[in-house]
Amino acid sequence: MRTELERAAGRLEAERLAFDKRQASEAGGFEAWRAAEVARLERDRRVLDKQTKALLKVRGLLGLGGLTWALLRQALRCTGCHTCCAEVSSRLARIGSTPHG
Repeated sequence: MRTELERAAGRLEAERLAFDKRQASEAGGFEAWRAAEVARLERDRRVLDKQTKALLKVRGLLGLGGLTWALLRQALRCTGCHTCCAEVSSRLARIGSTPHG
């Protein structure tokens, strides 16, 4: 009886150690993923900031009105769903402009 308990305790301890090792490995993988995502988001933010500055220059050069400017900003935020692109294109067509040139 005592030997069985000692073996069970040994198996339990081995399982606990394996679990701790697996948990530490997964935590390290998550931290690596998190760091990569933070870097990607920071890079995306820099790109958006540069696009915003460029658009501000274009807005000043072209003298775009408020509605046209808002539609161009919406078109730049588009994720490629084509729904908002169609909406922006139709609204710009009504006022005599096109979003893509």
